[in-house]
Amino acid sequence: MAASATPQPVIAAILRLLPLVDLAILGLGAFAFSIIYWADRERSPSCASTLSPREGIILAAGQGILGLVTLSSSILLANALALRLAPRGEGVAPVSLCILLAFLGFSSFGLALAAYRSRPAPVLSRYHPFLSAAATAALLILIPLSPVPVRRILLALGGVTFTSTVLAFWQHRRMRSPAGQRRGEGDPGGDPTGITIGERAPRDPYLPSSFPRDLLNRFSEPEVIGSGGVSRVFRARRKDSGRIVAVKVPLTMDEVTGMAFLKEMRTWEGLKHENIARILGANILPVPYVEMELFPRSLEELGKPLDIRTATRIVAGIARGLAFAHDRGIIHRDLKPGNILLTDTLEPKIGDWGLSKFLGGATATDIHGFSPRYAAPEQVDPGRYGKADVRTDIYGAGGIFFELVTGQPPFTGEGIAEITGRILNSAPVLPSSLNPAARPVDGIIMRCLEKEPKRRYQRAGDLEKDLLGFIGEERQG
Repeated sequence: MAASATPQPVIAAILRLLPLVDLAILGLGAFAFSIIYWADRERSPSCASTLSPREGIILAAGQGILGLVTLSSSILLANALALRLAPRGEGVAPVSLCILLAFLGFSSFGLALAAYRSRPAPVLSRYHPFLSAAATAALLILIPLSPVPVRRILLALGGVTFTSTVLAFWQHRRMRSPAGQRRGEGDPGGDPTGITIGERAPRDPYLPSSFPRDLLNRFSEPEVIGSGGVSRVFRARRKDSGRIVAVKVPLTMDEVTGMAFLKEMRTWEGLKHENIARILGANILPVPYVEMELFPRSLEELGKPLDIRTATRIVAGIARGLAFAHDRGIIHRDLKPGNILLTDTLEPKIGDWGLSKFLGGATATDIHGFSPRYAAPEQVDPGRYGKADVRTDIYGAGGIFFELVTGQPPFTGEGIAEITGRILNSAPVLPSSLNPAARPVDGIIMRCLEKEPKRRYQRAGDLEKDLLGFIGEERQG
């Protein structure tokens, strides 16, 4: 009995050292967190948050509470373990766990701040779930090896870290890059003049060198949410009204970039329709910029395949917006899921008119001037299939419809040559062969994707009519 008792001098020494142990654990946890935090600043791409303001506040509160509980529990656990295990020389591994818990506490505070500000923290939110899952596993392993009073602390902490794992994983999914990739990965030959949300951003989107200084008297809190070949898009707050908007500015002020930017401004500004993203203001002074509506997500971010009626309703809205533009002599020429923005009710808004042109205007087009994965045959080989016209947009709408109901584009491949070769020489498979539920819309999709433009729908209004007719039949059934 005497041999198993803890010597009183040892207990007294531990009690004197506990504050130093606590500070060491907090310091090491904060140091580890600071490394991840700076990695986020240096390496994180710009991302578009799909959180609503209410979700952001709830998520921030949840992460904040988890951070407070985890941080305080790491100290409580360190003290309990030090008193019970250190006299027997068994405290090294548990104290390492306490340091990990301290890091997770700081990390939760960082994720709470990111959620509250609707700013992504890709590195932090990517590694936090794995580290908290590892902590959960370690706690479960330690439970049967620990004294009874300590087991209760470990069990409660296991529940906290498991909750932290789930919450951080959900946050990473909702605030990651919509495209899920850097520029050029998975989308060869991307659009050099348009905007793809989620591409690599400047190191610090708040630097005035990224957002024009001359616009800081009109907008505050600028944050990069997308970048293309000639333009960059910022999420910003109007100082006069407090409204959150998207602000698009050219990357450089050379003549070629300026001409492309001004052309898009003129084209887009005249398109006022419920299914076309609206320009709120545009000017060339003090610097060229376009102020646009800001939407929570793009079509690219939705999980696919969608149910057939939802997909049909979305494509009908796209066709409606195209019909409006076509009636005014404007074709888009670069329809793809990333260029279709969505409201909270999934109402589609066609954006990025950087490659649009007036019918009968200049005919120059390049293979790198659109996204090959969604290109129409006449864009790839105009000598064989003719010039791009309104039917080019109908083909693009069909490609989007195909992806919405099957989960993949009509044609895929390892590179530009393979994809464009299939566009020119292969017929797409029936959507219902990939998703049997798509059988009722097979005919509509395949007609849109005909290689010969004369065999497609000739007007976007005709496509919309068939889509609405299908929805009507479904309602009657």
